Amino acid sequence: MASLVHPTVNPVAGDGEGTMQNESTSTFVICIAGACAAWCSFILLVQLIGFTQLYRRYSTIPTPAASLELPDEEIPHVTILRPVKGLEPQLYECLAATFKQTYPKNKLTIYLCVASRSDPAYTTLERLIADFPGFDAKVFVEEDDPNLSGDGGQETNLGPNPKIRNMSRGYREAKGDILWVMDCNVWVGKGVLGRMVDKLCGFAPGGRRVTPYKLVHQLPLVVDSVGASKGEEARGLLSDESHENGS
Repeated sequence: MASLVHPTVNPVAGDGEGTMQNESTSTFVICIAGACAAWCSFILLVQLIGFTQLYRRYSTIPTPAASLELPDEEIPHVTILRPVKGLEPQLYECLAATFKQTYPKNKLTIYLCVASRSDPAYTTLERLIADFPGFDAKVFVEEDDPNLSGDGGQETNLGPNPKIRNMSRGYREAKGDILWVMDCNVWVGKGVLGRMVDKLCGFAPGGRRVTPYKLVHQLPLVVDSVGASKGEEARGLLSDESHENGS
């Protein structure tokens, strides 16, 4: 005699399959949530390490550069290249910071590079040279470079990058083994050059020597500022004197 399954048993089997699907979905969601929690914990750990290092390294005023304690003949010569184009906000003040470095004048060469005399920044560059006498500083105009124009020699093809062409003469005539390239809209503190030389040459306090770096890159802090009018920038009115009179 054949046995019959009561119709009311079928929904029970269906409920079991639904429960298994729900459990599988719950396990998947828990795994995703766990992965997200682990990733968030990792990000928080990285941030904590970063904040700790920032506090350890930059919560106090940097010590003077060790290279400044060396005899004059042992201090390396540095050439600073500043490519300039147009009137950037507070252009005069940013470029003037180059001349205010705590570093021996006789060990410093500054080249301000511009594409042409018709550039609005050219007047500012002339003002800088006049305001800081005693420095080995020059303004190089790209259109006057015989290596680029072909006058007096073979024209050099430096490619389409205008900044490379702008700085090319300054690079060729650089003095010393250390070259510092800095955009015209960057302001630096007085001790930056000395500390950079310490890193590149391996100078340490007390006359010690450490492993030198091959390349030093300064990460700038970006500030959204509104510059003065073009007329003020061209006349270089953002000098220290103008700030003192205006304060």
